[in-house]
Amino acid sequence: MRIQENTVNPFPKEIAHAISVYADKFVDQLRRNIPVTIKFDELNSQSRAFVEYIAEQALAAQKRVRKNGEWCWFCGCEGRLVACNCLYPESLRCAEHKICKDCSAAHRKIAIHINNLLKYPRSNRVSSRRYQGWKQLREAAETVEEKLVAERSLDLADTLEVALIPDEYDVWECPTSELRRVILGSFRKAKFTRFQELASELDNKIQESALESAVRLVNLWK
Repeated sequence: MRIQENTVNPFPKEIAHAISVYADKFVDQLRRNIPVTIKFDELNSQSRAFVEYIAEQALAAQKRVRKNGEWCWFCGCEGRLVACNCLYPESLRCAEHKICKDCSAAHRKIAIHINNLLKYPRSNRVSSRRYQGWKQLREAAETVEEKLVAERSLDLADTLEVALIPDEYDVWECPTSELRRVILGSFRKAKFTRFQELASELDNKIQESALESAVRLVNLWK
């Protein structure tokens, strides 16, 4: 996370190092609405001022999400804006809204994943690569949205997780054109903007799938 130099007084070297270590994680937790525990009585006045500033910036960014201005439409940050150049700018809405470097990187990662899974042929097996790629994306969406659903600040019917499910077909037998339409239309349908979190969780799901495959392979050798 980039902090303006004139925002706070210069920090001692050891404090500046500590900030660089946990600041991005701290902001990410705030964006995900994950509680952050900080023992203020263990911080000096300068450190408390920094923590309060970070919290204020994160909350201000949340209020800017899905609003037009000189900031990222998707996450609300006021960092450097870029041209996204992802594979699906119309579907992910970066063609019509401003986007920051981090959200753009997330768009590209998600778009490549979608493009790759749609290349695999239709199959009647749930173990097919197409189905597994779709499943990883849906489970990543579920992880990102589950806390909001549990808190009833987001209705399950309005989630990306649900929007990714075809109405008339099982995913593994869904025609490519229909599956493409459903997946690419799901982001706009769900009004989804939390692409950085989705890309991170998608990486986790892909790693989990790779580990499961490795375990199955080892069991076959036994």
